[in-house]
Amino acid sequence: MTGKLDISVEVASVALQLARRTLARRKESNRLDAQESERIVRLADMAARATTILGTVDKAKQWLTADNRALGGAAPISLLDTGTRAVEDKLATMDYDASDRLKTVRDATSFSR
Repeated sequence: MTGKLDISVEVASVALQLARRTLARRKESNRLDAQESERIVRLADMAARATTILGTVDKAKQWLTADNRALGGAAPISLLDTGTRAVEDKLATMDYDASDRLKTVRDATSFSR
């Protein structure tokens, strides 16, 4: 988990609501309980969607870990339990805005031909 997204153990620990030692033990034993697994899946889904919309893992990491005014000043990664829907809505808005801008550019370039 910390490898692909390249987040620190501390950030993962906070996002997954696990003490660092517990996270290390879970990683060592390769076992998670159902709630921990669910959080990991939500984080992976959130990271994949952000990467698709923003274009790179680095941009996704930056967006996921930075405080976001549209999310009440919280970092998206901190909202795995309470604000997943708000993060999904924000990503959907970003995706729509990016698609809309791309369409505008396509329309402008086809008009000028």
